[in-house]
Parts: sequence; C-alpha cells; structure tokens
Amino acid sequence: MKKLKLQSNSSALLYIQMLKIALLVILYLLVSMFSLSAQTPRKDSGADGLLQALQIGSILPKEAIEQISAQNSKGHKQLYILDFWTTWCGACLASFPHLGSLQRKFNANIQIILLNAEETQESAKARLQKIAKNNPALKVPELPQIYNARLFDSLFPHLSVPHHIWLDRDFKVIAITKGENTNEKNINSYLKTHRIDLPTKFELMDFEEDKSLLSEGDGRQQNLLMGYSLLLDSIYGAPSLFKLSKKGTPSLRIVNRSLLDLFKIAYGMTNNQWASNPFRSPANIELNGRPLNSLESKDIPEWLYRTYCYENKTVSSDNSVYTVMQQDLKRFFDINASVRIISVNGWMLEKGSTQQTIKYEKGHVFKSISLLQSYLNEAYAAIGPFDNGGQGDASIEIVLPRKVLGKEELFNSLKQQGVICKPTQVKKQILQLTYKD
Repeated sequence: MKKLKLQSNSSALLYIQMLKIALLVILYLLVSMFSLSAQTPRKDSGADGLLQALQIGSILPKEAIEQISAQNSKGHKQLYILDFWTTWCGACLASFPHLGSLQRKFNANIQIILLNAEETQESAKARLQKIAKNNPALKVPELPQIYNARLFDSLFPHLSVPHHIWLDRDFKVIAITKGENTNEKNINSYLKTHRIDLPTKFELMDFEEDKSLLSEGDGRQQNLLMGYSLLLDSIYGAPSLFKLSKKGTPSLRIVNRSLLDLFKIAYGMTNNQWASNPFRSPANIELNGRPLNSLESKDIPEWLYRTYCYENKTVSSDNSVYTVMQQDLKRFFDINASVRIISVNGWMLEKGSTQQTIKYEKGHVFKSISLLQSYLNEAYAAIGPFDNGGQGDASIEIVLPRKVLGKEELFNSLKQQGVICKPTQVKKQILQLTYKD
C-alpha cells in the first residue's frame, strides 16, 4: 500500500510540473504576440513598405492630410497640386517660375506644394546653390515645401519627375499626371466645372533595369523590336545556315559560319543569292594584298575560320541588312574590308542556238546562265572569270561532271549543250581584307 501511494504522489507532482511548463509556454507566446503587434505599424501609419499606392478616387490617409494642412495656413482650398521634384531634374527646376506664377494667379483657390522625396532640405539647398552659380536666375518659388517626403513617395510611387498629383477639397485623388498638364487652362477648367479629364501618367513600376531589353519582363518587350544586331559565338550542335527573311521587316540570320564567310556574305550578297556571290571564289579575295588562292594554309590566320552566329533586323530595304552587317563587322572585329573592281581578260557566256544534252554519271545540272556563271567562277577560277553578259536569267539545261575539266574540254562540252564562251573584258570584284599580322 505504501509503495502504491508513493507512486501516486509522484504522478501528481509530474502532472503539476508539466502544467507549469505549459502555462509558461502559453505566457511566452502571448507576450511575443503583443510585442510583435506593438512593433508592426498600421497600414495608415506612414511606415515605408506597408502603405498601398493610391489611385484616382482614393482619399489621402490622415497623416498625409495633416502634413498638407500644416503647409497651408491660408484656409481650405478647392484644389491641391503636389509636385514631386528633385534637384537633379532640369525640367523640375525649369518649371518653378511657371508654378509660382500659377500659384499667384489662383492663390485663393489652389495650393501647390513641392515634394522632394529623395533629399533633405539641407542637402537640396546645398545642391541648388551649386547649380545657381552657373544659373543665377534659378530660384525656388515661395511655395510650401516638404523634404524627405517618404510618406507621399509611398502613396504615389513613380519613376520620373516632375510627377503631379491633383487633389480636390476633400483630399481625394482626381489626377495623377505629368507636370506639363499643370497649366492655367486645365486649372481654370477644373475650378469652373469641378470636372477633370487629364491624361493619367503611366509608368512601368516593375521594369527590370538590370536586365537587357530582350529579356526584361520575361521578354515582354520583344514585340516592340524595330531593329537590332546580335553576334554570338558558335552554337554547339546547331546546323550551319544562312537565311534572309523578307516578311515584314527584313532580317538576316547566319548560324555557325566562319568569320571569312561573314565577310563574303556582307560584301557579296547584292542579289541575295549565295550561289552568285563573287567571293565564293578564293581568287576574288585578298588578305593583306595577297590573293587567298595563292596562300598556303599556314599563311592564313586560323581566326578567319572560327565560326560565329550573327543576326540583324532592319527597318528599311532588303539590302540594308548587308549594310548594317558591314558596319557591325567593322565594329566587332579589327579588320578593314573593301571591294575593289578591276577589268581582266575573261569569258562571256552566251546562249547558242544548238543544244545537246550530255549525260555524265555524276554531274551538276544548271538551269540558268547565272547559276552556271557562279559555278564556273568558283570551280574554274584559273580559267575565268566568266560573265553572263546580261543573260543571267536565260533558261538553259547544262550538265557538267563533278570532276574539273580542262579548258578545251570544258568549252567543247558547253558548246555542245548550247552555251558559247567568248573572250571579253570582265569586271571582277575583289574583296580586300586588311588586318594586323
């Protein structure tokens, strides 16, 4: 029995101890809650970060009304205009004489109040004194002023100044607008009709200043693009391509092409056809004054064959994409490029009357004189150059073998298929690239 009683007393003591601990925990939590409540400002207390931005139709909170009333010792007004300004805003300083004039004209019915949310009165005064040395006419008008106006800055967040808020006699927001709309005409109209229709000032408050325009707001500005240029390193795994889009605003896209190809495209694509680009032939390119086809591989800089991606979009004609590309290459790379035109002995391709198709086991088929000309200038540069004599669009059916033929064999094959090669003077374009070795 004694042992049982002892156990019962022990249980009671343990229960009391646990109850004390629970009461202490509850008391601690209550104290913490009251403490936190005492440190948490009310929404209308004016503490930064907790005030909701006011919109048109909102009434100013009590604390803001008290600050405005403290600046207005000449009785209640029909209209209050809050002017947010800073000392670094030239437009703000330039508007001061105008605001002072408006206050004098409508003094019985309006009150203009200057709000500086970023500076104290002392720092603003010191900066204005420095500015006044170069602008003696600068003078802050005799208007009520509130400095370090954090409360109003929270109520009316903005990105630029002048930023004007119009309030009616009951301190209701009736306009959030640009400073230029605070003028005699609009003030006079409101005082007569008590109606207002000013354009509301829109500002993108969540604009991400540290991001590029292309990625800002998850790309929400991309539909505003009018023109741009992009140069990227090669894209691993992407195909090599060249694409000109003529839909809407012309744009050019080049992926994984060598730097040398970029110059060929920029300076040789006057008709938008890579096949007819004169600089496909190494004989038409000079590196520091030496023909590319005469150089050994060890004499050609490796960086000329490094691959890049390039894209641009312009706002004018198709050919402007190449003009922009030329400017970009000059800006991005330390290479001077120009095109020189010379006259050399060459051959004119002329469509004949007889035509006989020659079949080769493996061959190239050409349907126009211009395509044939481009191929011959590239594959047979040692024999050419070749000119189309203005017959580039002439329809033909020419087949040539993949292997390179000798001069006589080539001319005979072309003649049998209806194209004659006549000696002539040909204007030849030379792409000159100069750079520091």
